[in-house]
Amino acid sequence: MFLVVCLAILTLVRCAGQIMTAGARALAEADSLFNAGDYVHARMEYAKIRDEHPKTEAAEKAQYKLGYLNIYYGNPFADWEAALREFTKYQSLYPEGKKIEDVNCWINILHSVQSYEAGYSSSAYQARKLEDK
Repeated sequence: MFLVVCLAILTLVRCAGQIMTAGARALAEADSLFNAGDYVHARMEYAKIRDEHPKTEAAEKAQYKLGYLNIYYGNPFADWEAALREFTKYQSLYPEGKKIEDVNCWINILHSVQSYEAGYSSSAYQARKLEDK
C-alpha cells in the first residue's frame, strides 16, 4: 500500500511540472510565430497575452517581447519608436521585472540612436544649405 501511495505522489508531482497555464501556452505559440518569422501575428499574440493575462509572468514576458520584436534585426517591420514605447511600458509595469536590466539598456541605446539621428539630420540640413550658397 505504501508503495502505491508513493507512486501516485510521484506521478502527480511529475504531471504537475508539465501543466502549462493558458498564458504560458499562448506565449509558447507567440514565440513559435516569432521564431517562424511571422512578426505581424507574433506582435498581435504578444499584445493579446499582455491584455488577457495581466499581472502574470506570461504578460511580463509578452511585454518584453513586444519591445524586442521591434528592434529584432530580422524583422522587416521593426519600429524603433514602437520598441521604445513598449520597453518604457515594461519599465513602468515591471520595475522589478526579470528583464528590467535589459530593458534599461535598450532604452538607453534607443535614446542614443534618436539623439544621433536628430544631430545627423540637423548637420545634413546645414551642409545642404552651405552647398546651395
